Amino acid sequence: MAQIRIDPLAIQLQTLETETLLKALLRAKVHLDAICGGKGYCGTCVVHVVSGATQLSPVTAQEQTILNNLKKSSDTYRLSCQAYVRDGETVVCDLPSRTLTKLQQILDRLKNRYAPKDIRHPRTGELLVKQGGIVTQDILERLLSA
Repeated sequence: MAQIRIDPLAIQLQTLETETLLKALLRAKVHLDAICGGKGYCGTCVVHVVSGATQLSPVTAQEQTILNNLKKSSDTYRLSCQAYVRDGETVVCDLPSRTLTKLQQILDRLKNRYAPKDIRHPRTGELLVKQGGIVTQDILERLLSA
């Protein structure tokens, strides 16, 4: 399985090589706009690739055209609907700020609630709260820390 990490929230996802980055994000309940339905025409699903760009499928001519129109370099930006993640090094992506805001709102809703399952730090593997424990502000801050 291929690995994706979303920064700065440090959310770690696994995906299959047959699944686009967009599909992996949507499966993980990370909402990312894709006005054209993932056909690679609108550019609304663009993500900044912080590291691991070599683990993504090659940029298509159509994708390159859209990235050029958006004034984004294909070295550091990709249309998530067109990029497939290959197994190997983790691909680290920054999402558009509106998407990060929505994720932060979800995390805020977890605060002072019972954890639906064990919550571990995505980078260190440290157990932050056991299933049934209270998700405190401190735990959320540790979850989002590097």
